[in-house]
Amino acid sequence: CSETHFQCSSGACIPFEKLCNGISDCRDSSDEHGCHLHDCRWATCPDEFKCHHSYCIPIHRVCDGIYDCPMKDDEKGCAALSCVGLFKCKNGACLQSKFLCNGKVECPLNSDD
Repeated sequence: CSETHFQCSSGACIPFEKLCNGISDCRDSSDEHGCHLHDCRWATCPDEFKCHHSYCIPIHRVCDGIYDCPMKDDEKGCAALSCVGLFKCKNGACLQSKFLCNGKVECPLNSDD
């Protein structure tokens, strides 16, 4: 999909204007999933990553190879990402210390445990 479109779970692309509009524009209704977060465009995100004009995601979901933000900005600029004060996974994702050695795999290749 282009920068101005949302990719449905089925692979189809729809314009971002149709995201969370109360109408299922994707065959699988993935454009309406998580829409309770849609009105968060002006929220601040202490200790989290702020998706462009949208919701917050945990910092360890940035640069993890999975698009979590509607405009895919959580996977942009990853080569230059620095993890100041955070643990940097081998794949480049950043983790807060509370996610280290917690018995859960947060980094690929188990580099956090």
